[in-house]
Amino acid sequence: INNYTLNKKTLYVRDEKATSTKIVISYPIDIKIGNKYGLYLPFLNNLLTGGLNSILLKRLRLELNLVYGIRSTHETNLCGTVVNIETSTDNNNVKKVIKEIFRLINYYIKEVIPKRSIEEQKINYRLNLTKMCKNNPSTLSVFYKHQYFWQLHKKNRKIYTFSEVENNILALNSQKLKKLMKMIFDPSKCLVAYMGKKKFSNI
Repeated sequence: INNYTLNKKTLYVRDEKATSTKIVISYPIDIKIGNKYGLYLPFLNNLLTGGLNSILLKRLRLELNLVYGIRSTHETNLCGTVVNIETSTDNNNVKKVIKEIFRLINYYIKEVIPKRSIEEQKINYRLNLTKMCKNNPSTLSVFYKHQYFWQLHKKNRKIYTFSEVENNILALNSQKLKKLMKMIFDPSKCLVAYMGKKKFSNI
């Protein structure tokens, strides 16, 4: 039985002194350490918010001027994974920003993700991987220890090598990413939290 889910909820925290409103949208999903789909999450985070050409940041900052920055991250433990999308905006733009985030995610679940965006992130991934291996070799040890630790309770453990991860990332295409996004970004099971001066209805 998978208990690592929830129904959509909205949480508001009042902050009378806030000059802007902080927004966090959280998506719980049943991806644990050793799950193949977990390999793709860092890449997906960067595709969504990693740089000015990323899907969410390009639209919300460059085109609509609604936010300065936005970040997609994930946390994985024995229970599963939570993907968080975090940003802040003017108190009057909260509903616009949340609505646009949902719209963009839904759009790219249905439509083709630009090949150029995917290939740019693959180049960035390889550059960062090479840099990490050269400048911080201890990361290799942490990479394997992290996988092993979270699977101590399993009889059959799945420990991925750096080469396996790289090959899986470089094999990603629009269809695979859309499948992953559809799996993660279920609007009926997310938590929308925001902290600021104003409370809004129908978020």
